[in-house]
Amino acid sequence: MTAILSIILLAVFSSLFAEEIPISWEADKAESYMENDKITKVILKGNAEVKKDSLLIKGEEIEYNRQKNQILIPGSALLLEGKIRIEGKDLLYNLKEESGSLKEVSFVNPPWYGKGEELKIEKKGQYLIKNGYITTCEFFPPHYRLKAKKIKVSVKDKLEAKNLTLYAGKVPVLYLPYYNQNLKEGAESFFGFVLGQDTDWGLYLLNTFTFPLKGYSASYHFDLREKKGVGVGFDLKKKPKDGEEGILKTYYIKEKDTDKERYQFNYKYRDAWEEDEREMVLLSEAHKLADREFLKDYFYNDYLEERQPRTYLSLTERKPQRFLNFLVRKKINDFYSVTERLPEVNLSFPLQNFGKNLYFRSETNLANLRKEIEGETKTSVRLDTFNELTASRRYKGWLNVRPHTGLRLTSYTKNKEGKEAFRSLEEAGLDLGTKFQKHFNMKNANFLHIVEPRLSFDYQEVSLPPEKLLNFDSIDNLHSDKYITAQLINRICPKEEKLDLLRASLKTNYSLSESRFKDTSLIFNLNPRANWSFCNESHYDIPGKFWKTSTSNFSWWKKKHSFNLSHYYQNEGSNSLVPSFYWEISPKWQAKFTTSYRLEEKDFESREIVLYRDLHCWKSSISFYRDSTQRSVFLTFYLTAFPKNVIGIEKTFEG
Repeated sequence: MTAILSIILLAVFSSLFAEEIPISWEADKAESYMENDKITKVILKGNAEVKKDSLLIKGEEIEYNRQKNQILIPGSALLLEGKIRIEGKDLLYNLKEESGSLKEVSFVNPPWYGKGEELKIEKKGQYLIKNGYITTCEFFPPHYRLKAKKIKVSVKDKLEAKNLTLYAGKVPVLYLPYYNQNLKEGAESFFGFVLGQDTDWGLYLLNTFTFPLKGYSASYHFDLREKKGVGVGFDLKKKPKDGEEGILKTYYIKEKDTDKERYQFNYKYRDAWEEDEREMVLLSEAHKLADREFLKDYFYNDYLEERQPRTYLSLTERKPQRFLNFLVRKKINDFYSVTERLPEVNLSFPLQNFGKNLYFRSETNLANLRKEIEGETKTSVRLDTFNELTASRRYKGWLNVRPHTGLRLTSYTKNKEGKEAFRSLEEAGLDLGTKFQKHFNMKNANFLHIVEPRLSFDYQEVSLPPEKLLNFDSIDNLHSDKYITAQLINRICPKEEKLDLLRASLKTNYSLSESRFKDTSLIFNLNPRANWSFCNESHYDIPGKFWKTSTSNFSWWKKKHSFNLSHYYQNEGSNSLVPSFYWEISPKWQAKFTTSYRLEEKDFESREIVLYRDLHCWKSSISFYRDSTQRSVFLTFYLTAFPKNVIGIEKTFEG
């Protein structure tokens, strides 16, 4: 009966309202009111609903005023549009202006949920919740909520409120005079803080406020440290678009205990575009720091990422047969050793075929160089060009032969004595290589064993030894030598797959000029099964008869467990064993244990236990850390919907 009535109503009212807003409706019963032979009002009763484009309005009784383009629903009402769901009472809605209001409202726009005494629809996609709250917890009552007298929601843009209070359950825990949250995917949370105590800072509270801007996001830092004082900063991040992105970071603090002014001004920028058959890349970085230890003291993660940040401007043009780069590198921090390039131009032509099995490549570099050497600032303009001719051929179907010869010419406006200098380098070599392979079967599986022996003979003769030149970089440190390089590669892989189950590479150098072996390197990777692997990279000094470096890692993992064991060795440096274990105890609980044991000293360098807890709308963790100088407890929280911004509480103890 409802379907038949809907068809009749649609046929009648669609023709009558042809010039009005296009809508459709359904109901168990419909009443129409006319004035001057025109329908002015329609009342739908029983399972009533009105649809306009993607908007669906439901209620037990719906009154539609044709003259005002207005819908009135006394009692319970429901609005649905895409992922948005609004329930309330006493709906008044204007179809033409797409605005209206409800009382006793609940609002859903995942991941956000809200309630309020009243909701005003200011226009499509923009809402005002009065005397209510918002949360990312879909439970009722929610685990946490943000409560305010007025909350503005723009579903495709942002959420905004003033004089907002954060409640955990029924307990108020934080007051914010202003709140602005970007609702776009991948956006950062508006507010984050870390509360803690340690030896250097005393009690501290680090606050970050993030605001969305068109094409950017801006973050303000307001940090309080008991022993150091107030630190302030401003970050501006350009959101990636069409190959362009960038970030600006600033920070300033005048330390109470030292009276020193410490600061940073950092920016990074990247832009890439294509024109016809060429690719252009623009890169730029600048890092102005108060002193060498600033990043280590205040932004330790940035320090670990790059301990000596670079300042430069680089413009690169790539074509199929040409590579051109313009580089300016400037020293702006006196405490770093930097080779300045003011500027440098590189032009190179990749390997090009000049006939059957004959190839040619060329590199040219022009640089105005400056560097502090032995306590004095040295400068020189250097023109360096290298040209190489290579042939490649396969003999008897198994032996790969690659002879090559090259000439490097380098001129300097100044050498160590401050005079002009010219250096030539002649080089020649022969590379030999082959590949043997054999199929074998093991446990009804087919495998391929591949052995690749390689042998190289290289000769280079320089007309001017590096001792007579200013050492700006590796180009100035070339010397005469004759050497042999031998390498043996072993691989085992499934016959139908490209992934190696085992790969071992042994490589060594023998200097004919010095009649002795030099370094030997071993790289070993083992992946026999889908849930464990082992890898090692080691370097051995044959003349000195000692291992220079060695790094090993064993990993084992299953669905709810993982174990990792690493060994780090550096001659006259570290020699540590680092095991770590992860366990998913339950869907809501996880644990991780990591320690570092110093084999030479026979003691623990550090130990850390971390417990993770899923609090539904929140994620939390508590870590217990200890090393030889201090102990710390670090508690973190972050919203599941906004994992980038962490609320942290840290306590550090001496000893």
